[in-house]
Formats: sequence, structure tokens, C-alpha cells
Amino acid sequence: MVRKEGKIPCNARVDIDYTGKKPKIKFGYTSKNPKKDVLKQHYYNFPLLILVVLLWVFPYLFMQFYMVNSSYPPNCSVVFDEHYINMSWYTDVDGKNHTFNNYKKWVSGMNITCDNNTIEYSFNKHHSLDEKASVFKPKNNYHLKFTLIFFFYLFVIAPLLIHFTNKLVIKWLLKQKWYVKGFPERQAKGKIKKYYKFKPKDVLENVIIIPKFNNVVLDYKTKGDFSKYLEKIKIREYRWRKINTKKNKISKEEVDNYKWYAIFYFKQKPKTGYLEVIYR
Repeated sequence: MVRKEGKIPCNARVDIDYTGKKPKIKFGYTSKNPKKDVLKQHYYNFPLLILVVLLWVFPYLFMQFYMVNSSYPPNCSVVFDEHYINMSWYTDVDGKNHTFNNYKKWVSGMNITCDNNTIEYSFNKHHSLDEKASVFKPKNNYHLKFTLIFFFYLFVIAPLLIHFTNKLVIKWLLKQKWYVKGFPERQAKGKIKKYYKFKPKDVLENVIIIPKFNNVVLDYKTKGDFSKYLEKIKIREYRWRKINTKKNKISKEEVDNYKWYAIFYFKQKPKTGYLEVIYR
């Protein structure tokens, strides 16, 4: 068994050559700057999950708990902001002027005190005490301001903090040997994989193709003529260009680092044995 490790922990092309005395393994990358690719491939990883929980999910749950508990305080008292107006008029009684005064009570707002916190409210219009004051607006929108600031944090500040902090963490991890060496092994431990057993009838033009996989795992076992005639294995990424058939314009070449195919090359068509493949 020949073991070879790549220098950069990202999906890579693989060439295995069995034509010599010993198998030769060669790695290649999909771009000229694979270090950028490795940052992208490691971005959605466990550190990102931790940051999302600490900087987004946990604050969000705290806010929900705060709003529910602060919406229904146990001890509250209401004091109306009362005013009086003097209604005066004059009446001639027996040739003499007499003044009559009538004091009318009305309210312009109210103060609500809950758990030693007081919030002032003012009504949209003044109401006498015999009216039902149903429409009012707060003077001090403490809860509204807090809610707006918090949602600004959730949808603007927190995503930026998560993004840049995660990039710094990934850059640090990629400098750690234990992380770089253990990353492929951790990925390969997934329980769900695909399996197929190729037989001589499956060999077309002396090749067998695995058309689509993630290039995480490719374990294979050969027996009989499959082992005798196997010459090369190549793993390559999918590439394509988009074309606008109406304008006859072709876009730049695109690469998908998560969609790969593998080709097994044989010297001649096997007649006995099999090729057993487990891949993901």
C-alpha cells in the first residue's frame, strides 16, 4: 500500500499510475491559487456552527425570553395624568352679574409603573374622564428602541462578526498540523456512502467511469483481470461554460469543486473478476 498526503487540505485532482513497478500518486489543484479554494471549502465547518450559536442563535433566544417575560410583568400600577379646566360664565340675575365656575377634569396621558420601571404614555387627543381613551402613543419608546437596535445587531452586525471571525479561525486552523492531517479522515468517517460492484460486462472501451461523487472517499478493490489489467485512475472536477444561444455569447469557464468524476483505465477488457468501489 502506498500512502501520500497533499500539502493543502482541499479537494484535488488525483492521478494513480500502475504501469510501473510501484504505484505513483500525483495531486493537482483546480486553480492556480488553491489557498483561496481551501478557505472557501473550510468556511462551512464546525467553527461556523459555534459562532452562529454564540453570536446569533443564543442572543435571539435571549431576546425572545426577554420579550416574553417583560411583556407580562407581575406588578404594575397606572396613574393618569389629570388636569382641570375652569369653565366660567356670567349670568344676569336680578340686574346683577353673577359668575359661575365649573371645573372639568380631563386626562392627557398616563404613567405605567411595572417592577419599579415607569413608562410615560400620552394620548393622541385629550379625553375627559367619562370618555374611553383607547388610542395612545408612548413618549419614551424604550422597548421599541431596544428591539430595533437588537434586530439591527441580528441581521447586520452579527452576520459580519460571524463572517470575519470565522475566516480568522479557519486561517488559524489551517496552520495547525493536527487539523490539516485529521480533516480528510474526519470527512471520510461519514456512515452513508455509495457502493457498486463492476463486472466485465460493465467495462466499455476499456474504461469504467464513476460519473458523479464529492471526491471525499474513493475506496476500490480489484480481483482477477481487473487487477491484472488496471493501468491508471484519474479523478477530475467538472468544468463547463454557459452559452447564450440567441446572442451567441460564451461565458467564462466555471469549476465546481464539489462535483467530480473518476475514470478507471484498463489495458484491455477484463474477462474475469470484478472492481468493487465505495465512494462519496
